[in-house]
Amino acid sequence: MHKALHYFTLLSLLIVFILQGCSHDPDETPVIIVPEEEVPNVYYFERDGHNNVFNSGQVCRNLIIQDFEILVKRLAEPGAVPIAFEDLYKYYDNGGVTISGPTLTAVNMPLLVSTIYEISSVRDLKGRVYGPYANKIHADMEYWCATIAENSHDPSKIGTYRVYIDEETGHDMVQMFKLTAMGGVMWQHGLHAYFHYVENDNNDTIVTFPGVTWLHYTWMEHHLDEVFGYYGAARKFHDFTDEDLVDYAEGGNYLDNFQVDGKLDFSTEYNFLFARLAAERDLGSQTHTDFSKTIFDGFYDARVAIVEKDYDKLIERKAVILDNWEKVVASSAVHHLNEVVRELDFLKDYPGASPERFYMHWSAMFKYTEMLRYNYDNRFTGYKEVLDEKFITSAVPFPKAIVDDVSKINDYKTGLLDARAIIQGIYDFDPADVENW
Repeated sequence: MHKALHYFTLLSLLIVFILQGCSHDPDETPVIIVPEEEVPNVYYFERDGHNNVFNSGQVCRNLIIQDFEILVKRLAEPGAVPIAFEDLYKYYDNGGVTISGPTLTAVNMPLLVSTIYEISSVRDLKGRVYGPYANKIHADMEYWCATIAENSHDPSKIGTYRVYIDEETGHDMVQMFKLTAMGGVMWQHGLHAYFHYVENDNNDTIVTFPGVTWLHYTWMEHHLDEVFGYYGAARKFHDFTDEDLVDYAEGGNYLDNFQVDGKLDFSTEYNFLFARLAAERDLGSQTHTDFSKTIFDGFYDARVAIVEKDYDKLIERKAVILDNWEKVVASSAVHHLNEVVRELDFLKDYPGASPERFYMHWSAMFKYTEMLRYNYDNRFTGYKEVLDEKFITSAVPFPKAIVDDVSKINDYKTGLLDARAIIQGIYDFDPADVENW
């Protein structure tokens, strides 16, 4: 009964997009909207004239993570006021009810809906954390929220970056929360709950619940769509360049381009966290990687394969998606590792400088490396060794990230570069990319 209510609520809040000129088979098998030859792929599918791509829960979680980062960063701005623990922690655990109030994510056009709750009313992050790491994730999320809230009541920290730096560990808690949510919540849930065995799902009958008549998808279709939602790409992804996607601060990552109505729909017209991350790595590549296009087209091709019941093709495209998505995460760990090395050199030369960027890049380096474990088929079986022996060390002690012994900095840099070489070898990254990401 709970699941039936869940889906009824989900579907009752969705806008049904029906593109003109679509045809459908009389036997009601799913039919893809086939774009004209020169038009790039669009992630739109339908059954009997009805849109049958629904991933509102994944859109909500992307927005929740993004809004948390915006909220905490505001605590570091001049004039910031203290915040209560409950007002931070509800972004992780809100009892299964979507956080209320207007989204903090700003766009330069009217919104189709202005709250995350209107997209789906029964979503939070904690409810999608499973597996052997769940208790650790729960404890960490609570600790980071509690520590930020406590720091916000310290007059020496509120209004500065120190409000979200844990001085006991040197962790940038914005990065720790955000990347734990991306990896331990969204990536793990999407890959383990939906993606791993999607080819074994039912693809012969429409999902049904008592009293619900608005469902037009099979479980196989729906589960792939949910993983696509966690990846976070807009439906008309090819309307965006990599430069657009990384221009998040100026709004390059969204367009009113799916249902052109003068309003921005987060569910279909906005590129979220992982999709933007892939573009960042492509732009930083010396060998012109195209993770971004490859992953999106992999999802599109996999959905076509489901429509056509070509399960060999589905399995083949799954492998392409996993390969490139994991490379995006691994190359992001390399990128931040490189930045940590640069920051160490800078702090060595200017010991009085702010270590804020060091904390941010170190935390991201650590969390992207840790994120690899959430891929059920990950290649980086040595991630724990790197975390324990290469990243966490007394050579450059926290909290100051500055030492008076240059040899310690040099030793730590050597360990980091050893870790980078391990990652390079595992993923067969080009040396030019590894050195310049």
